[in-house]
Amino acid sequence: MQRSPDALHRCISTAIRAYAAGDAFGVHYEFKEVKQVTPELLGLEDWPFGGVSDDTFLSLLTLATLTQSSPSKSAEVFLANLKDAAPTLRGLGPTTRHALGMSVKESEVHLIGKSNGAMMRTALCGLAFLVADAAQRREFIDALARATHSSDEAILAAHIAAALFSHAISSESTFTTSEIIASELSAHDISQEISEKFAARPQWVAPSSGISLDPIETLFAFTWVADRNQEVLAAYVDSCSLGGDTDTVSALSGALVAARNPETSAFESISWLDQIGWDEISHMSEIIDLVYEKRATS
Repeated sequence: MQRSPDALHRCISTAIRAYAAGDAFGVHYEFKEVKQVTPELLGLEDWPFGGVSDDTFLSLLTLATLTQSSPSKSAEVFLANLKDAAPTLRGLGPTTRHALGMSVKESEVHLIGKSNGAMMRTALCGLAFLVADAAQRREFIDALARATHSSDEAILAAHIAAALFSHAISSESTFTTSEIIASELSAHDISQEISEKFAARPQWVAPSSGISLDPIETLFAFTWVADRNQEVLAAYVDSCSLGGDTDTVSALSGALVAARNPETSAFESISWLDQIGWDEISHMSEIIDLVYEKRATS
């Protein structure tokens, strides 16, 4: 049974808002030694309370390009908009900073083009495509991811994350996370090394040092969290307990839980939602409508 228009819009809206809230929740713990994660929203020095990071800003910039006539045009518009928005973006990763001609930490130079940033900002694009439109979805994700990233692992992780979100709001999809991943792997020409990494996914254990900017490690982390939590806030806390790139894992896992279970994920009941800096991303409602229209008219 297909979702009603209102139900579909609610699914998309909840997922995108949950992404932003998870991002704002996770920035407090990012790359810190995590001793205890509280379910309350905490502040961060030199950061507006409840403010989101580049994860949300870049995701919205990417989603906004889906109205373009072709994948290549979407990528072109994204890069142009990225340059215009650069002065207002907080927490930019090494690949994005490099793309903007900004300085990159010496310790992060090796991550340029290889980080989890492509997946981070294109994952929600999956919401705009029906499961049956996988070919078109892959064309857009490929172009948008390659606008900043070049490594096979970064591009593949972006494809898989987008597929997960496409399936998440489909009332007719009964595929598991592992089955969706397997489908995407079969649709791409992957190396033996990458194949072996995914073969080991069932035995994956989060590293004690925290989740790095590695795209496959980040993919494994947020799907591990999403698959074991039914409520969004629990996913946020679980994500941040892993340490490392907590805002990205929190945003992606919380959004996926919300997309799968918009009615039962208890997102709207989170006590601190009104403390998120929604004013900074007031255009989000327009983006939500854009994503809904693209999905509904596919």
